[in-house]
Amino acid sequence: MRGARPVWGAVWCLVLAGPVWAAPGPVDGDTGSEGPADVRVEDTDTGSTPDPMDTDTEGTDSDGEDTDAEDTDISVAPSPDPEGPEAVSVGAPSAAPAEGPVAPPEAPEARRALDVVAKATGHVKAFATASFPYESPILPDAPQGQGFLDQRLTLSLAVDEVFEAEVAHALTATIGAAQATGSVLGTGVGATAPQALPLTWTAFDDPDSTLRLQGRVDRLVLRGHAPQVDLALGRQPISFGNGRFFTPMDLVQPFTPAVIDTEFKPGVDAFRIDVYPSFSSAITGVVAYTGNEGWKGDWTAEEITGAVYGQGTVGVTDLGGMYAWVEGDHVVAATLASAIGPAGVIGDVAVTVPRDDLDEPVFVRATLGMDGRPTGTTTVSAEVYVQSLGSTDPADLLDTLGSERAMRGEIWLAGIAYLGTSLTQEITPLVTFSLSTITNLTQPSTLILPGISWSIAGNADLAAGAYLPVGERPETRTPTLEDPLPVAIRSEFGTYPFSAYLQVRAYF
Repeated sequence: MRGARPVWGAVWCLVLAGPVWAAPGPVDGDTGSEGPADVRVEDTDTGSTPDPMDTDTEGTDSDGEDTDAEDTDISVAPSPDPEGPEAVSVGAPSAAPAEGPVAPPEAPEARRALDVVAKATGHVKAFATASFPYESPILPDAPQGQGFLDQRLTLSLAVDEVFEAEVAHALTATIGAAQATGSVLGTGVGATAPQALPLTWTAFDDPDSTLRLQGRVDRLVLRGHAPQVDLALGRQPISFGNGRFFTPMDLVQPFTPAVIDTEFKPGVDAFRIDVYPSFSSAITGVVAYTGNEGWKGDWTAEEITGAVYGQGTVGVTDLGGMYAWVEGDHVVAATLASAIGPAGVIGDVAVTVPRDDLDEPVFVRATLGMDGRPTGTTTVSAEVYVQSLGSTDPADLLDTLGSERAMRGEIWLAGIAYLGTSLTQEITPLVTFSLSTITNLTQPSTLILPGISWSIAGNADLAAGAYLPVGERPETRTPTLEDPLPVAIRSEFGTYPFSAYLQVRAYF
C-alpha cells in the first residue's frame, strides 16, 4: 500500500497546474475583476482526471480494495463572505461538481400583504301590480294599478376576513294609484323600518300625486370577526326562528307570505354580538332601536328591542331558546329544526307578556311544519299556525288588524288557527311553478297564491303571479252609531280583492 503524499507537495502541484485548467470565477459586478476560482485537486492511483461516468462512491479502487486511507482529497472553496478568506478543507470526501449557477441564499420571508376585497353589487327590479275590486262601499269602484321601479347598490369592503364594512342604498319609484286598493299584496321593495339615524328621504309624496320617490340607506354596518366572536354595529336585518309561512319569533320588521319579493328585509339600527362556545353552539345578543322618533326621541324602553338567543345541536336537531324585550313586552320563545327520515321538521313557539298599557292578556303564537322532496324537481311543505290573540268572529277582524301589533308588522292575521301549504315544481331547468295556500281554519276562507318564474338570463328573471281569495264577501249594511262600518265582515280572506303582479329583476 502506498503512503500518502505530503500535503505541501500537493499544494505545489495545485499552484503550477491551476492556471492551465482552472475555470475563471464569477465576475465582480463592482470592479469588473474576476473573483476567486474554485480549485479542486484529487490524488488518484494514476494521476489522471477522474472519469465523470465513474459512479464508485464507496471509497474503493477498481480492484475492490479500500482506498480511503490512501487517496487524499484537498479542496479549496470560496468563503460565504466574498471578501473573507477562502475556506480550505483537507481530507474531506470529494463531492460532485455542481452544474449551473449556485442559487443565492434565500431572502428572509416578506411580510404578508393584507387581503383586501372590495365589491360593488346591486339589482334593478320592475313590478307591475293590479287589483280588481269587487262591488263594495269600502273598495274603489274600478280596477287599480301601480308600477314600481327599484334600484339597489351595495358596496362592501373586507379586510383579511377580520373586518367588513357594508353600505347599501335603495331607490324606489312608485307610479300609479295613490288611494287604498284593499289588496294585501305587497312588493317587498321600498319598505321602511324604524331608524335612529334619519337616512330616508322622499320626493313627490303629495297625497294627490301618482308619483312617489323614496331613497333609503338600508344597510350601513361595520362587522368585526375574531376567534369565536362576531360583532356588528349599524343598520342591519334582525331575524330569529325557523318558521316559513308563519314567523312567531321574527319580531322586528317581519315579512308576510303575501309579499312578492322577500330578498332584502329592511335593516334596523342595532348592535349584535355572536359568540360560538363550540362548533355546534352559538349565543347571540341584539339591541335595536324600534321607535318612531329617531335619535331625537327619548329612547325609552318602548323604543328599544333587545334579545338574547342561544342555539345548540343535538344529533340532527338544532334547538334554540330566546328571551326578548320588544318595545316593553316580555317574550320567551323556543325553536327547533330537525329531520324525520327524508322530511325536514321546523317549529317555533313564542309566549308574549304585553306591557301594562296595552291591556292585553298573555298570548301564545306557535307554528309547526314539515317539508320534503318527493322527486328531484318537486318540493312540498305544510305548516300549522295558532295564535291565541286572534278571534273566531270575523267581526273582530278590523279591531285585530288595526292594533299596534299589526301596525308594526308583528301580526298580520286575525284568526286563531291556520294551515299553510306550498308546492314548487321545476318544469324545466329555467322555469319553476309554485302554488301556495293559506287557510283560516276557524273562519273558513283561503288565499291561493299561484306563481311562475323564468330565468331569462344568467342574471335576470321574469316572474308572474296572482292572489286569489276564496271566502264569503262582506255584506253591505246600514251604518249605525255603534257600528259605523258600512259592511259586515263574514270571512277574513273573503275581504281581499283579486290581485296579480308581473316582475322583472336583473342583477349586477
